[in-house]
This record gives sequence, structure tokens and C-alpha cells, in this order.
Amino acid sequence: MFFLIFRSKILGLDWFPIIKISLRSKGDINVQEMATKYFNGGGHRNAAGGIQKEMTLEQTEEKLLFLLKTNNI
Repeated sequence: MFFLIFRSKILGLDWFPIIKISLRSKGDINVQEMATKYFNGGGHRNAAGGIQKEMTLEQTEEKLLFLLKTNNI
């Protein structure tokens, strides 16, 4: 599985910007389900994306890694 997390600065605000997430997979990992359930997004089984509000980049990364480690996808 491949994922990309990046900040999007909105109107010059630097506190809790929107975090955009791009998820890609091969095989049995359904990233569309993960994007829909945890990141207000959607897409296709092997290519999906979403956003995270009210978290820092570091918190969003921790959330994603926790989901992967606990198999909550």
C-alpha cells in the first residue's frame, strides 16, 4: 500500500489546515473503504483519497499508521 499525506494551506491560515490524503493499493487492501470511513473521502478499491480536518500533519500520520497496524481498514 502506498499513501501520501500533505497539507493544504487555506486562506493563509496555518493552524489546523486541511490535510489531503491519497491512498493507493494493490491486491486485497481496499483503500476506498478506508478513505470513506476515516477520511471523509472516497474513490475506487485500489485508488482513493480524502481529507482530515482539525488535526496536524503529525496527528494525521499517527492516525493512518494506527489504522494500518490495527487492521481497521
